[in-house]
Amino acid sequence: MSIQETFSISELQRMCAMSEYLEESDIHMNDKSISWDGNIIYFKNKKPKVVGNELLIPIQVKGKEFEYFPEGKSIKYSVRVKDLENYLKNGGTIFFVGAIQKGTVSVKMYAKILLPVDLMEIIKGKEDQDSITIELYLLETVKDLEQLCLLFCENKPRQAYITKDMPIPDYDSASQFVVSTLPGKYTDPAIAMVKNPITYLYMKKDDRVIPMLITDLTTAKSGKIWIRIDDKISQSYPVQRIFKKNTTTLLINEAIELIYKENTRQLTINVLESFNKNFYVTYKNAELIVAFANASECWIETLQIEEKEINSIRAGFREEFVKFYERVLRLGELIDKLEISKRLLKTSDVMGSEESLIFLEKALVEKSIVSLPFAKNEECNIYKQIIGKKRLLLEYEKNGEGYVVRKFLEEGQRFVMVVETPEGEKYSVNRWFALRGDDIQNILFDEKMLLNGKRQIFLRIS
Repeated sequence: MSIQETFSISELQRMCAMSEYLEESDIHMNDKSISWDGNIIYFKNKKPKVVGNELLIPIQVKGKEFEYFPEGKSIKYSVRVKDLENYLKNGGTIFFVGAIQKGTVSVKMYAKILLPVDLMEIIKGKEDQDSITIELYLLETVKDLEQLCLLFCENKPRQAYITKDMPIPDYDSASQFVVSTLPGKYTDPAIAMVKNPITYLYMKKDDRVIPMLITDLTTAKSGKIWIRIDDKISQSYPVQRIFKKNTTTLLINEAIELIYKENTRQLTINVLESFNKNFYVTYKNAELIVAFANASECWIETLQIEEKEINSIRAGFREEFVKFYERVLRLGELIDKLEISKRLLKTSDVMGSEESLIFLEKALVEKSIVSLPFAKNEECNIYKQIIGKKRLLLEYEKNGEGYVVRKFLEEGQRFVMVVETPEGEKYSVNRWFALRGDDIQNILFDEKMLLNGKRQIFLRIS
C-alpha cells in the first residue's frame, strides 16, 4: 500500500470516528481483497444501541498527490474496468480518493457513489478499455460523508437486481416516479434532481420500484421574468427555465435563449429563427434585442449583467442581425399605424410585404391620392390587398388622376343590409356581412370591432 493510500485511509477513519452514525473499525489498512478496502459501518439510529441497527457499505480508498490542493470541488481519477465490473456484480461501492498536498500530511477527501445505475452508465461502450476516468466530489464536512452514506444505503436495495445485461424498462407505462438525491442548496425538486451531483430516478410500476437508466436529464419550468434595459425596457416576459447538469437556459418569449454555463460561469445569448413565428412575438423580441445592442445597463430580475459582460455578448452580434430586428421594429410601428393586429400575421408575412405596407400607409394613414398597384378603369370597387397569406379588404374610388382608398370593413358603404325591429324601426347593417366563409381566417380586420358589430346587431334585432 502506498503512503498516499495510507494517509487517505487514516483521514477516512478519522472522519468516521467523528460521526455519530459511522463506524471505522471495518476499514482496513493493507486490505488484500480485490477491489475493496473493507466497509464503513452505518448506524441508522446513531452508533450501536441495539443489534441490527447497522448497515455495511463496501468501500475502495485511493490516494493521489498534488503539488497544490485542487481549487475546484471535484477531481478526476482513473479506475480499472475490472474493478468497476466487480463493483457492479456486488451491488456497488463508495469510491474514495484522498488528495494529499506534496510535502505535507494534509488530506482532502473526495468521493463518488458507484451504484449499479452509475456503473452501467460509466462502463457502457467502454468495456474493452483498461481503465475509465471518473469524477469525484469533495467531502467538506463529516455531515457530507454521513449524507453520502445514507444515500448509498437508501438506494442500494432498490438497485439490487440490476445486471450488466438488464433491459431498459418501458418508462411510458409508469404510474409514478421517485427521486432520491443528496440534500443541497436547491429546494425546488425540478432543479435539485438535475443540479445535485448525485440523483437516482425510479419509477413505480405494478407495486415495484424500478431504477431508471437515464443520462443527460433535462427539466423545465414555465413562468414570467422581469427585464430592465436602461430606460427603454421594463416589463415581464414569458420564460421557460431549462435546467441541465451544468447549464441553465432561460428561453424568453419563445425565441431568446440566455445560456449560463455554471462550470465556466459563461453567459451567452442565442436567438432562435423567427420567420415562422407570430409577428407579435418577434416584435417584442426585437424591442429587447435592439435595446440590448445599445445598452449600458441591464437587469434580469435582481441580477445585474455587468457592463463587461454586456460588451462581450454584444460583440457577437453581427451587423445584419441587428439591422434585421431594427427593420422588424420599423415595420411593427407601421402596422400599428394601420391599426392591424400584429398577432394576425406571421413574421414572414410582414417581412415580405414591406412595399404593400408602405402603399397602405400612404393611402390609409396619410389619406393621399394614390395609383393602384394594378390597372383599373372603374370608378369604384373593392379589392383585396395581399400581405403574405393575409388579405386586407379595401374600397377604392376614382379621384382625379388617382384613387382614394378606404378600409372597406370600417368605412365602406357599398353593401347594406337593412334590419327591422319589432317596433318597426329600420337599421342599416354593413361591413361584416361582406365577409364570406373562406375570408374569416385570411381577412385582416379589427377583432374588437367585429365583436362590437355583432353585439349591436343582436341588440337591434332582439
